[in-house]
Amino acid sequence: MTQRRIKFYLVLFFLTVLSFIIRSHALGLSSFAIDEMISMNFAKHPYFMAIFWDNSPFLYNFILKFWMMAFGDTEVMVRTLSALFSTCSTAILTTLGYFIYGLPGALVLGGLHCVSPLSIVYAQEARPYALFEMACSLNLFFLVKSFKEKRQGALYYSSLVLLCLSHYMGFFVMFFQLLFIFKNKIEFRKYSFEISIILLGLILIGGSLFLRLFHLEFLQWQELKFQEEIHSRWPQELFTYLLFRSNISIFGIICLLLTSFSIKDGAFRKRMNLILSYTLWTVIILETVSFITRRALFIPRYYLFLLPFWTLFLGYVFMTTWQRVSARKPLLLCATLIFFGAFFSVLGLYVPRHSPWRDVALRIRTEPSSLVLTTRSPAISTPYFEWIKTPVEVINPDENIPSQVEEKLNSVENIWIVEPAVPGTTYLEELQKKLKEKNLFTEQFSATVENTEPIYVLRVRKKNL
Repeated sequence: MTQRRIKFYLVLFFLTVLSFIIRSHALGLSSFAIDEMISMNFAKHPYFMAIFWDNSPFLYNFILKFWMMAFGDTEVMVRTLSALFSTCSTAILTTLGYFIYGLPGALVLGGLHCVSPLSIVYAQEARPYALFEMACSLNLFFLVKSFKEKRQGALYYSSLVLLCLSHYMGFFVMFFQLLFIFKNKIEFRKYSFEISIILLGLILIGGSLFLRLFHLEFLQWQELKFQEEIHSRWPQELFTYLLFRSNISIFGIICLLLTSFSIKDGAFRKRMNLILSYTLWTVIILETVSFITRRALFIPRYYLFLLPFWTLFLGYVFMTTWQRVSARKPLLLCATLIFFGAFFSVLGLYVPRHSPWRDVALRIRTEPSSLVLTTRSPAISTPYFEWIKTPVEVINPDENIPSQVEEKLNSVENIWIVEPAVPGTTYLEELQKKLKEKNLFTEQFSATVENTEPIYVLRVRKKNL
């Protein structure tokens, strides 16, 4: 083993460990979000095919099922799986940097991904996004290698399968990349024609299935979000994350790009524009789809597939400029600004981000013989209400809930009607008035944690208790 390779393994080990430390810090700070509980509920369900019930492909829930069997269902252990997937992305991009530029490239690409806020946020959620990010990083790795080593074409095509199994946005990625391959006439040595035909067929089928999703009820929330939250219609939040959520980093990136303009090399400009246009065309096309379908598609987690390409773009610009210019101090200043701003941005990520479902469960545990009612998914029983052995039932706000509550109080002492901020604010107030008319004792309170939406709880019991 050469000394150069030993140094690379040391860099790879250091950045991988650092990446995992950053992503695993404060994993248990927030309660599980509803989406995380839904994933856990599908993964823990005794019916094995429940892993296919989620909006996303089944692969993450399949892995999560066996992960929880081995390590349990606490916040730290469940989210550690996502942290590991994201850490693997750092390792893959570090290796990619080494493949292209040697040891300096490994440090730049691995370091950029290590401190990426977009990666860190979703590395701390028990959802398929970190797996999707890892699949995208692996896909980019084999795509770049296939340019120089034609035998890597089969591995690249295999990575597309993993991409589509990790998240339905993988079909978009596959579509754009194959357009890129055909447009630039990238040839793979063996079975290229047959594989391309098969993949084009899969694109047509997958695209049809994706368009069909816009008419399914479980994605109606995207339409509501599009109507109520203007920022979900535009990519400003996505670009904020890609620019490290820091004005200092933005200034460093601008200075880096301005410095690169001094390079009079047509090939460099062509490659730089190619990577950048891939990102921009993806955003433009999906922006169009968003407005045509009236769906909120600009949620940062959907665009984790852009992060490896953006990391490669910044790394490519930095390394090429470093090799071509004589004055390197400005480049070192740019790099310092980018990493300095990103570091302090990362420190601001360690705050509670989800409504305090754990606190609600702990409050309910203090009262005997309880039943939880909610208009949300029954999956919120996993894991907190399972821990306190309290059943959860779903109610329809359009039905006669006061009569149902009165009837259920014949078998339990306490009923807890639990709702998040929407629709809890108005719905519970109206319900409380109706329950008081039935001569039932009610007590309303909310569980609140800084930076998160509150959860409203209405406790109901008979007055003679």
